[in-house]
Amino acid sequence: MVDVRRFPRSKYPFYAGDALRSALAETGINYVWLGELGALGVRGPRAGCVESHTFDVYVWRLYHYAPALFQLEELVSLAERHTVAILCREENWRACHRQFLADYLTRQGLEVVHIRRVGEERHVPTPCYRTYNPPPLDLVKRVYRDFQKLCTNSSVYLFSGALEGGEDVDVIVYGFGGDLPPGYDAQILPTPADDLFHYFVTHTGVLICGRAYVIDLEKALKEEVAVAKARAHVFLKSSDPVAVCKSAKGLVFTAAALLCGAAQVYTWARAARCLAERGLEPPPYFKRCLSPPPLQELKKWARYVETLADVIAHVSGHR
Repeated sequence: MVDVRRFPRSKYPFYAGDALRSALAETGINYVWLGELGALGVRGPRAGCVESHTFDVYVWRLYHYAPALFQLEELVSLAERHTVAILCREENWRACHRQFLADYLTRQGLEVVHIRRVGEERHVPTPCYRTYNPPPLDLVKRVYRDFQKLCTNSSVYLFSGALEGGEDVDVIVYGFGGDLPPGYDAQILPTPADDLFHYFVTHTGVLICGRAYVIDLEKALKEEVAVAKARAHVFLKSSDPVAVCKSAKGLVFTAAALLCGAAQVYTWARAARCLAERGLEPPPYFKRCLSPPPLQELKKWARYVETLADVIAHVSGHR
């Protein structure tokens, strides 16, 4: 028996976690509580696949919060080795977060049957069935282990192409300072700003620990559009290769977010593919602005940068 209530309590004492554990043990049934798979009181961004705000946030959390990912892995492992009954409060699975756990179990090739008062029902996938794929768990576990000392007073996010098999392992720590573990491209910031970069971090990254931040996407896009011309000006006038590169990179992501949707372009590869499909493929050296090519090489792309700024102005004017 796997209890997926956030808090294993009940107004009926028999259904409290400890009482269930004892009663089930007498019949030879093991009781396992996986509280991180519960839905009560969860906070965070929305996944965008279901109308219910609570359920939509829950689906995001299921695939973007490290402790939930670990318990999701444990649930799958148990289901692969045993016959598992998943327990929550609601009799009707369609009114319960169990439906989203059933989605994932079904995607793993496991058979899910819902037990109702009137009989059994085979699971019918929800609109969230193919919303997300879990990130590489070995990587998430490594970051979770290495950044534990910063979790007391901070929110730690793993993001970028590493979540899709890329080489870059970027980590953002929102909160107080501390010693950053070696081997990561990590930085500490006080809080996330309302811009596209922090939207990507907090909505598409994995929350390793701490509170989940929510960035208003429309506000973030407005901020990016407002500075697009200024970024183009920096590219044209600045003599600092890093500043020139960063200004172009910001325009690449802003244009891609407007053209393809921010949720689809949260890595360089995705943003570049979006623009390439529209005849606007960016040069690869805009990707790594901490070690940019010589200034004269960057400046060769002045017309391209001006075109991006024009595209941003045009598309944003029709939103």
